[in-house]
Amino acid sequence: MNVPGFVAASGIHPSQAARVMSRDLEKLGMLLRSPKVSAFGEIGLDGQNGVDMGKQEALLRQCLAKADSSKPVILHIRGRWGRMSS
Repeated sequence: MNVPGFVAASGIHPSQAARVMSRDLEKLGMLLRSPKVSAFGEIGLDGQNGVDMGKQEALLRQCLAKADSSKPVILHIRGRWGRMSS
């Protein structure tokens, strides 16, 4: 889709941390390599979605390992700023 003023971002929201499989991370890596994807996100930690924080942290680490330094990262942080700094 080419809409003036809009760009595509690709990521895995922390609410999906319990459902993510290795093939999802592989697909994310492929999407992030696409020139049509301009940003990486939304990824992060959400303290209010009921998903195990350990799973969210593991997903965040796996996502960041796929980060491309040329693309900005869009973080989703709700109720977990302290965890992000550690």
